[in-house]
Amino acid sequence: MSDQMDQTSNLASPNCNEVFGNYIKGLRMKRGWTIAQVAEKLNISINYVSQLERGLRRPTDDLIIEFARLYGVNEDSLFRKAGRLPLSVVKQILEQPDLQKAIAYVQKSRMSESKKKALEKELLKVFAEFLEVDPDDILNDEISDEINPDFTDLPNKGGREN
Repeated sequence: MSDQMDQTSNLASPNCNEVFGNYIKGLRMKRGWTIAQVAEKLNISINYVSQLERGLRRPTDDLIIEFARLYGVNEDSLFRKAGRLPLSVVKQILEQPDLQKAIAYVQKSRMSESKKKALEKELLKVFAEFLEVDPDDILNDEISDEINPDFTDLPNKGGREN
């Protein structure tokens, strides 16, 4: 992955490194693996794994993908735990100029934070209705870790062909 993509997908706040670190440490411990075993499997140093688990280092996009594969967890969920936009989301945004413009417009507007939150809730409702799921299912990482939905059979509610 390029540095540009790493920068594009970064949403990290200081505690995102801790959230990610605690999560991958928990996954390692569940499997009964040592830090050395994980380091060997990922071809990185023991020190680097330790720093990641303690929230002292920020993982690269490529490393997040490798951890997801190693532990068999949903890649998008792991990106979010690291405070990053999943690469699939970044790709989708980059391919949708109208979506980019809409997001930029909201960002540049003088809309209050409460109105932005209301807009976010309304968009979530629209997505959930379109996908025919409960809004909580969209927000719940545990559910999204377990499913890989195929929405190809949904009706074309927008009136446009893809």
